[in-house]
Amino acid sequence: MLAEKGEAVKPGEPILTGGITAAVSIKPGDYVEVKFGESLGSARLFVQ
Repeated sequence: MLAEKGEAVKPGEPILTGGITAAVSIKPGDYVEVKFGESLGSARLFVQ
């Protein structure tokens, strides 16, 4: 698929095949927080 777009994976680039957790549906009014471990911290959002 990348080649069809004229792109390629360069040596040393990581390839991420998907999430390590199941997908979770969110809807307006939901508050979401993700934690990336001690060194990377977290991100929070409110879905409007």
